[in-house]
Amino acid sequence: MKTFFLSLILVASFLTSPLLAQQSTQGNTTPSRTWSKGVFALRDQQRLASLDAEYLRILIWDSHLKQIYRRVKQGTPLHQIPRVREVIDIQKSGVKLILTLRWADQRSKKPKLYDRVPQGKDRKASLQLLKRFLNDLGPYLAIYSLQNEVGGIGPGTYSKADMTDRGQGSPAVRWLIDLTQTARQTIAANPKLSHIKIASPAPIALKKMVFAPQDIPALNRSFFHEVLKFGNQYTDYIDLHVNRYTLSELKTMLQFIEPLIQKDLISTEWSEVAHAQVFLRQPIRSEVRRFAKTAGYPIPSRLRTNKELVEHMYRRKAPASVWNRLVQSSNYPPGFMRESADLLAKAGFVILCWNSGWQEGKPIYDVRTLFANRTVVGESNTVDLFVGEFKAL
Repeated sequence: MKTFFLSLILVASFLTSPLLAQQSTQGNTTPSRTWSKGVFALRDQQRLASLDAEYLRILIWDSHLKQIYRRVKQGTPLHQIPRVREVIDIQKSGVKLILTLRWADQRSKKPKLYDRVPQGKDRKASLQLLKRFLNDLGPYLAIYSLQNEVGGIGPGTYSKADMTDRGQGSPAVRWLIDLTQTARQTIAANPKLSHIKIASPAPIALKKMVFAPQDIPALNRSFFHEVLKFGNQYTDYIDLHVNRYTLSELKTMLQFIEPLIQKDLISTEWSEVAHAQVFLRQPIRSEVRRFAKTAGYPIPSRLRTNKELVEHMYRRKAPASVWNRLVQSSNYPPGFMRESADLLAKAGFVILCWNSGWQEGKPIYDVRTLFANRTVVGESNTVDLFVGEFKAL
């Protein structure tokens, strides 16, 4: 979902590896909290440090790694490549890194959406790339996260052919097994990597599996269970993206998923966009218009909905006070972070990463970010409501 090395810039380090339950009494973790808080995508060390976050999750493509190694082949030492240098520098912050590695299908008309299942020479080269990457940057990782979102409409999904099980498991899951086994072998051979844990992809069809299974093709239902079975057998954590649920829906989902899970859970994308979806379709409130006008940011009358206003702010950034007033009107349930985190922790989640730190140009997520880098003018772009709740966790 985020583009590349906008992401790898974000790499934070990981130097220790106790079980997360044990970590809850160490470092920045509050003794009363049994889970660790993190953030997805925040390319600013100072802001990251201000949040008291324990984890940073980033997402990259294999093609971005190839770009790095092309520069190495041309003679640039790996640690002198600016983006890798930033990775190493962030290590000093003490934040642990969750790195999601996608194998985007560049031949697809939608490479941002589809991942490939490498075959033949591509498969061999891809597994070699994974080994090299882990040996070089593994010391800075806490968790190697497989793919992203699979089995539905989400960045990292597979083609129907790759999700089809013809008797020996689907090609997609066999590829996930190869990735996991290669990572395990690499970790076992390098003492500097012994701390790394592995997380499964997130089955994107989860919400429909709970609330509208009749709307899911049989292939996707089967693949959903195959991915969970893979996670239970091969990985250390199962990743579930929990950003589209109301609190009541979250309770129902957790009841559904509980008998299907045998590992600790993490969420690399945790947020509240259920109410945001409704908010974006609603008309701009009169009090928001009045406030914006007094702040020197009159809202053009042609803009009708909140979504239109957010998109307008991408083109003409607003004062921070105006964005904060808009967010306050955005149907966000006060205290959602705390209440949802409590529910998830009781269900076995040990890491929750808020989605997200930075805005990415998608209104549905951007009205829930901790910092408003795309919609607010200047450097003072803290979103008070969300940063306040996050820091209080």
